[in-house]
Order: sequence, then structure tokens, then C-alpha cells
Amino acid sequence: ASKCSIMSVTLKKNLVTHDYTLHNNPLDRVSDTKYLGVTIDSKLCWNKHISAVCSKGNKTLGMIKRNLKTAPQDIKERAYQTLVRPILEYSSTVWDPYTKTNINKLDMIQRRAARYTLNRYHNRSSVTEMLDILEWESLKSRREDFKMCMAYKAVNNLVCLPIFSYLDINPRSVKHPYQFIQPVTRVDCYKYSFFPSIVRPWNNLSAYVVNAD
Repeated sequence: ASKCSIMSVTLKKNLVTHDYTLHNNPLDRVSDTKYLGVTIDSKLCWNKHISAVCSKGNKTLGMIKRNLKTAPQDIKERAYQTLVRPILEYSSTVWDPYTKTNINKLDMIQRRAARYTLNRYHNRSSVTEMLDILEWESLKSRREDFKMCMAYKAVNNLVCLPIFSYLDINPRSVKHPYQFIQPVTRVDCYKYSFFPSIVRPWNNLSAYVVNAD
């Protein structure tokens, strides 16, 4: 019971609350909680989770810089891709950010990693050019790829994610047989959540990709 709490997920301003007990122990009401490493809050806003991710990613990158200061470029690159980037991408299909602030918070860590990897700290050096030299795909693009892979797995029943319960197939689809109808959304927390956000990029995939083994 000491590890349990109550959280109401709602946008209502006047929330009707109830007290709950577990084995006669009263449960505390919280506005956010961590579940499987992801911080979920009562409004399904990912600011707190992304701040925690960025903090952990920056600390890990700092540790690498201190311990691999004179390492060769390939070792620095491998250290970033092995120890830092997975932190920035863990479960990102759930919390993929849509605000520029959160997108930039994550991108800044990869940009600092690029400077460290190439050992180019001059303020006139172009980080965009460094990323091109390293051939590092943007984190935003990688997150979209992850979501497309998850959608593919859901369509093909490779994961327990009932996609057809949430999205309707477009009967007029011509590009491939699993084109979905974009659901109507009113609030951003739903509009940018997994199912609504994958419809457009998924529908734009070729039949060759969607029907791949």
C-alpha cells in the first residue's frame, strides 16, 4: 500500500474526488507518478518527464566527457549512441513531444554530443554541419520512425496493441489497404498522442513498406 497512490487523469477544473484505501491504508492523491520509468501526470502533459530525461541524459553525457576526454572519435560516438541516446528515446512512442521547447531540450543534448565527438567547441562552428558529418539522424525523425515501427507491429498483431479498436480503416484508401481515417481531436494531449499522431505519416507510407514481411 505504501507504494500506491491515486491520480485522476482529467482536464476538469472542478474535480470530484473520493478517498480510497488499500488494506485499510489511506492512499495519497498525487498529480504525477512514475510508471515503468515514464512520468505520467494528471493532464497527460510530458513536461516533467522530458525534463527528467534531459537531466539524466546531460549527466550521462557529462560523465562520458570526463572519462573519455581524449578518446578517439569512434569511441566517443559509440559512447553517446550506447549510453546517452537510449535515455533520450526510452518509450518515446508514448511521450513524443510536440512543443518546440521540449523538442529543443532533447536536441540540445545531441548537439552537445556532436561538439564533444568532433572536439569542435568554437562558437562559430556549425553544429548542423557536424551532425551531417557524423550522419546522425535528428531525434525527432528517429522518434517518428519508432512510431511507424510500432504501428506496423500493431497492424500485424506483433504487439498487444489493438490499433483497430482506436482507428477506422478508410474504405476509399488506394495507396495501401491499411490507411486510417484521421480521428477528430479537441485537445492537444489527445491530438498528439500515439494513435492520432501516426495516421498521417502512416498513410503516406508506400504499400511496399506497409505490406512488408
